[in-house]
Amino acid sequence: MANQTTATQLKDEGNALFVRKQFKEAVQKYTAAIALDDSNATLYANRAACFQALKKYEGAMEDAKKATELDENYPKAWARLAKAQESLDRLHDATDSWQRALEKLPQENPSPADLTQKQTYEAALQALEARIAASYASSSNANQDDSDDDGAELPVPPTAGMKVIVDNGQTHFDRAQRLAPILRERGETMSSVFPLAEAGEWLRTGTRKIYELEENERMSSGVMGALEDVSSAILKEHRAFHYSKKDWLDRFFKQAQFEAHATDAPDLAKTDMNFVMSHSRRLYREGGWAAVNDALLTSIHYVIVVAYTMGEGLHRSSEAVFMLDKVLEVLKWAPQEWPDANRDGTGRLLPRSVVRTIRRLRLQHYMQALVRVGSKNERLTYDHALEEADALLEDIRQHQHEYINLDDKPGSPIAIFTYTMAYSFVIKGFINMRRGIDEYLNRGHKTSPVVKEFFLQAQKYYKEAAEIFPYDDERRPYFLTLSLMCLFRADAPLEQTLRRVPEINEAARQAKEIWELLPAFQRTVAQIERLNEFERTMRHKLDKRRITTAAVRCPPWSSLQNILDCEF
Repeated sequence: MANQTTATQLKDEGNALFVRKQFKEAVQKYTAAIALDDSNATLYANRAACFQALKKYEGAMEDAKKATELDENYPKAWARLAKAQESLDRLHDATDSWQRALEKLPQENPSPADLTQKQTYEAALQALEARIAASYASSSNANQDDSDDDGAELPVPPTAGMKVIVDNGQTHFDRAQRLAPILRERGETMSSVFPLAEAGEWLRTGTRKIYELEENERMSSGVMGALEDVSSAILKEHRAFHYSKKDWLDRFFKQAQFEAHATDAPDLAKTDMNFVMSHSRRLYREGGWAAVNDALLTSIHYVIVVAYTMGEGLHRSSEAVFMLDKVLEVLKWAPQEWPDANRDGTGRLLPRSVVRTIRRLRLQHYMQALVRVGSKNERLTYDHALEEADALLEDIRQHQHEYINLDDKPGSPIAIFTYTMAYSFVIKGFINMRRGIDEYLNRGHKTSPVVKEFFLQAQKYYKEAAEIFPYDDERRPYFLTLSLMCLFRADAPLEQTLRRVPEINEAARQAKEIWELLPAFQRTVAQIERLNEFERTMRHKLDKRRITTAAVRCPPWSSLQNILDCEF
């Protein structure tokens, strides 16, 4: 009791010194009081105010944070934490702290002092949000998209690496759009033509909106929805994505800024979840679920496009994974925050089937990052990739009934179910192959039973994946070939390996009409030509009885490096 009495006296003395702006002396009094009563949140909050006045912002932030830990319902402590964070340019953390300060004020029967505090905190929060908006407007004008600052506007997407493809009527997506009505009339729906044609149409629609945007010094006028169109194209069939004009990305960025401004969208790529949550809660208070829905979906669609161009264009797959992780985090958080918000009573921003497709895209980038970076990045592991592939397969198994409840576009079930299943088996195949190679190298380049088993598992999963892809998809002959290469590495006899060759050739023939001009398919065809030459050589030796079908032969182009260069 004596210590508490003394601590109270020291606090009162510190308060008097603070009023007289003798901040250093006040700090000494509060410090002495804390030594006697270190569980008193008010002492830490008051010392934080002194440190703030002395421009010792780190100390102010540390003390204010301690005060909130001791008493999380203390609004003044949250306000002082917000001030310190602002002074340290931790603007989004400060936004969240101001929000918490407002939330902790009495909501029922507030006193005049409480109402004054509320007005003060609201004014501070509005000023901070204006500061954030101004800082990102200037940074975007300077095109400083690689800054460490977080922003409320969307950053410029990468411009290198992606090729401009002129829509001349001869591309694979042009061919798909011509073939789609023919196949539909025949009743053929399990074709890669459909997701490709539908994605191509999404992209063209989005591009048309992008080029309708008009700008002048005072305002921009345009059509909303281009971000959704382009991201929908990528999710449905990423192989349809391309830049149709050299200035496409610049125009896309301007469209993104236009839609972000119209919806007050946060930048998921450059902000932390605390800001996204506080920003969304403010939108909900001001405009309800519709405002939150529009803002978050704008950000989500934009990040999907940026992540894809980042991974495919600049080969920065790790960054693409990080961006898509933020998207998935928001998609998980929103229905928890507002479980009954939208019409179906789920609070979901996007249907489960679309979320599954985003998870598949994220996993493809994750595998690309693993292949390129490997163990150099401790956050990337084959175990996680395998767990996610299995989780996607289980998710599909549990929700097969959704297959018949999709829209009337035949490309939708292929994109959502077929491709997700196929790529999940591809990843299982790659990981078994990778483990087989590691075991082979660890054993001094010797093929042990364990090595063989890994390669046999890999060829099985690759073949299963290939057979899930539509009959005319260029991935079908590619993964059939990769499966055979793993079979070669498992020391399978010619009796098993040669019988695979006709199936691969037939798959390539089926895919040619659509995918002939795609570089990836052209690489597959070159590999198949080497395979056919190998088969002819082996058949000749068999005819001459120089070897038997029990012989084991592994062609030189089935090297470890070649099978590691897997395209996801």
